[in-house]
Parts: sequence; C-alpha cells; structure tokens
Amino acid sequence: FKAIAMEKTMMTIVLTLLIIMACFNLLSSLVMMVDARQGEIAILRTMGLSKYSVMALFMTQGCIAGIIGCQTRRMKQYRHCVHLTFVP
Repeated sequence: FKAIAMEKTMMTIVLTLLIIMACFNLLSSLVMMVDARQGEIAILRTMGLSKYSVMALFMTQGCIAGIIGCQTRRMKQYRHCVHLTFVP
C-alpha cells in the first residue's frame, strides 16, 4: 500500500505543477497583451473608461481564454479516450 500512497502523492504534485504552469502561461500572455495594447488602453482611458473597467475587460478576456482552453483540452482528451477504447 506504500506504493499506491506514493503514486497518489506524486500524481498530486505533478498535477499541481501542471496547473501552476498553465496559470503562469495565461498570466504571461495577458501581461504581453496589455503591453502590446498600451495605445488602445490610453485611448479607452481618454474616452472616460476607469482603470478598474480596463482591468475588468482584460480579466474577462483572460477568463474566456482559460475557459476555451479548458474546453478544447477536454474535447481532445475525450476523443483520445474514445479512440483508445475502440478496438476494431
């Protein structure tokens, strides 16, 4: 039973590291997007949009990107599992 407990611990560590890596990837892409769109942000701020509204805009965009990425990965994994269980 020690082997099963160690496997469970290792899987938890690996999955945690994968989630951290995915969050860092999403955060870095948002930072690069904000850096690339400084001109558009300045125009929005000049038109009267508050700093928090701009932040909410980018946070919403990040959430949508995360949801689309999760759903895409889920569909790919489902197709892979169906392909593995299909034996002609």
